Amino acid sequence: MDISHTVAAVTEPDRVDDRLACLKALFGTTIGVGEGGYEWCPDDDPPTADETLAWQWFTRPDLDGMLRPTASPRLAGLMTAYREGRLEDWWRRLVDDLENGG
Repeated sequence: MDISHTVAAVTEPDRVDDRLACLKALFGTTIGVGEGGYEWCPDDDPPTADETLAWQWFTRPDLDGMLRPTASPRLAGLMTAYREGRLEDWWRRLVDDLENGG
């Protein structure tokens, strides 16, 4: 079943590269960039809850307050760091976690 979706516009387009980089670190190539916009290509079929939430947040980061309560701790932490302008801290924690086997 092909469940990919393409959107041409996202909210907060000036920070789309930040969201894309962070989500690629968490989910790999679940979100692609093409001529027509951004494409959601989840790895799992059906997509995991976090893949779905990540896509929703990628396109509409202004909905983080609704999405965060059901997100995994790692994804919820990303949403919070993004909203609070603390992505550098989030990246440091992610790298530390990965280096320590987390």
